[in-house]
Amino acid sequence: MVQFVSLKKVLTSAVRMSEVLVLTVFLFFALLLSGCGQQQKNTEVKAVINKKLRVIHTSDLVKDDENTLVRLMLFANDQNIIGIHSSASPWSDTGIIKKVFHHIDLYEKVYENLKKHDPSYPSPEYLRRITMPGNEVANDYKTDTPGSLHIKDVLLDHSDDSPVWVTCWGGPATVTAALRYINDHHPEEKDYVARKLKIYFVSRQEGKGDTYLKVQPCMDYINSHYDPVPEMLTCETYNYMNYWGDEHFWYNNVQYSTREWVAENYNVGHGPLCADFEYYDTGDCDGDAPAMLHLLGSYYGLRSAEKPWYGGWGTRFTRCVNNDNRYVDWDEKDLKIHYVADAYSGDTITRNWTQKMCYSGSRWNDDIQNELAVRADWCVKDYQDANHPPKVMLTVNPNVTAKPGERIDLSCEASDPDNDKLSYSWWQYKEAGTSSATVNIKNADKSNAFFVCPDDPGKTIHIIFEVQDDDPEHPLTRYGRVIVKIKK
Repeated sequence: MVQFVSLKKVLTSAVRMSEVLVLTVFLFFALLLSGCGQQQKNTEVKAVINKKLRVIHTSDLVKDDENTLVRLMLFANDQNIIGIHSSASPWSDTGIIKKVFHHIDLYEKVYENLKKHDPSYPSPEYLRRITMPGNEVANDYKTDTPGSLHIKDVLLDHSDDSPVWVTCWGGPATVTAALRYINDHHPEEKDYVARKLKIYFVSRQEGKGDTYLKVQPCMDYINSHYDPVPEMLTCETYNYMNYWGDEHFWYNNVQYSTREWVAENYNVGHGPLCADFEYYDTGDCDGDAPAMLHLLGSYYGLRSAEKPWYGGWGTRFTRCVNNDNRYVDWDEKDLKIHYVADAYSGDTITRNWTQKMCYSGSRWNDDIQNELAVRADWCVKDYQDANHPPKVMLTVNPNVTAKPGERIDLSCEASDPDNDKLSYSWWQYKEAGTSSATVNIKNADKSNAFFVCPDDPGKTIHIIFEVQDDDPEHPLTRYGRVIVKIKK
């Protein structure tokens, strides 16, 4: 017998089915959007970490600066260089900007070969266009120059709010002249400029002889005319890049800085640019490199440019007393360093206090110098005959908040353009964190690792991830950093 269902029941059933369908679709899209939002957030964080940093390099162009200019050209592909300007110190002469153009001429001779390895190397024409004379009289920040006005224009440009780094390989007169102009003509912009500008001083280089630690007219001007002051990092331990071949400054990596190593791997047989590097047994080899290394190490995954106390290729810094935005990498008062943790105060660092002072930077010198040697190879070798860095991406959030006792998973993806075998290492960068706890990282030599969050509420733990290829001559390393904040 055929049974008929009332129209009311059919409609009621249909409505219920449609409601369920609508609810299901809503929940699906809600979860999808939530996942996309989290994915987008993580992607944004990673994009910031892997972004080339905007930088204007200023230099007094004395002999160690000329050597650092060679390194600058070799690593021009991994920086967003928007200016190269002269800036005098008590050791320099006028007319020094011509030395930059000389090095660009040498760069031009190897440019086509460098592009075989990375097409993002800037053209020689571009580098000449952004090279300008700055303030070429020591401590003269009262004169406007093409370099100082260019810095001023970049700092006042509201179309790009991303940080601008100004490195001072020599005196700070050029960047100070830019700030003086802004203070005089655009005082309403000072707060914006102070938040945007980050300055890396290689020492102070305003005084000479007996006045070296006392005469600071440029820094005094900035401190007295800006509130807040821009973030200013002063690297006093630059000798880990200055005294090549000296174990007092190079920790246990001195083999990467001997005259023999340099000749074999860098400035002999690697083209005219590298040949321009001159080895000095008495220092002045590459003393201004930390200003650039600070940014390069950050771009390679160490995140050192995010906060001065994070540490990396350009050393690690601590805040000066009574000055929130001024940082040094040793205590100016009594030379007692801040960053050597208990884990490194034993037999590995007992030679003398100068080695301790430089350790924060020199600990990375094997990676730094292998990278330099490979760039020298890029000047003369074809792609298939040279090494290239692995590509690394963290697959976990680089910033984690966790409860004591919680398992914290660490993972990454890595590949090598040369199909080299890769090795992995997760380790605790104890000096950079605020926690005194030592964590036990399981599977620390694998791409996936984990540890248990210690009971140290309110403190932070920094975990460094290193991926290194197995090139027999010059292995290259890339990094990741996971920062864990322990919940209170």
